[in-house]
Amino acid sequence: MPTQLLTITKEISKIVNDIGDRFPYAIIKGIPLSLMSYNDFFMRKIGDVDFLIDKKNIMEFDGILKKNGFDCEYSNREDKLIAMLYSHQTRPYVKNTPISKTFIDVNYDIFWGEYTGKRINIEEFLSNSIVVNIFGMEIRTLSPLKMLVAVILHHYKETNSLYHLATHNSIRQEMFCDVYNLVKNNISIISVDAVVDICMRYEITSYAYYILLYTYQLYPDEDILKYVDALRNEEGEKLLPCYGLDAKERKGWTCDFHTRIDETDLFALIQTQLSEEDIKKIERSKLIFGE
Repeated sequence: MPTQLLTITKEISKIVNDIGDRFPYAIIKGIPLSLMSYNDFFMRKIGDVDFLIDKKNIMEFDGILKKNGFDCEYSNREDKLIAMLYSHQTRPYVKNTPISKTFIDVNYDIFWGEYTGKRINIEEFLSNSIVVNIFGMEIRTLSPLKMLVAVILHHYKETNSLYHLATHNSIRQEMFCDVYNLVKNNISIISVDAVVDICMRYEITSYAYYILLYTYQLYPDEDILKYVDALRNEEGEKLLPCYGLDAKERKGWTCDFHTRIDETDLFALIQTQLSEEDIKKIERSKLIFGE
């Protein structure tokens, strides 16, 4: 096992043991997603660990993380309030170890901060989490169906957020590879009907259509096309040529999807279209969450 992954696993084990039955949680993306999608722990790059918890449990979890040597520093109280208003997560918690830094992201929502639609009740979302064994350690994660929901919303946010587009290559083929393999590897559980049903219940059909259509463009598999056809909707079609997380900042791409994939300077593709308010939003996010 790579040394960094061994360090991360040890840190997770201590935190999970301290959580016990105190409150529901799930580790999302990362190692559990690699296992679900590829039947392999090492197929995905592991940069940090993402915990999903209900917002009401943030302070208790903060205490557990600090007890285990992790810290999360805000420049001032205003930055902390802005982060809570405009994001779905806290700033990363960081622990310096002899080998490397270990980062933990605390997510209290699976939508982005600016989202104005129907929110998902996180306590309910976590209610049927499952236990998986990671290197002899039992942790809780989402069922394959709910993992797909979380990944769809995460990837839509990454590919459309002005902040992410301005700061890193947030439209990567590996993201759609994860979606493709998550569906293909769990196709008996993640049926077309089950995906349509949960997307309608959470009112995310347009985002699911967006992500699965672009997945199909990169991985033209008849199985994926069935999901695309079942999820096709007018709002989703309108989102395809655009970027921006809400209507007031949404703009049309000046290049096609295949040009955007793995582009290392996405900001150069959108810079001339951004308003003064857009730039202020990006700079504010940089101050709070970093470059």
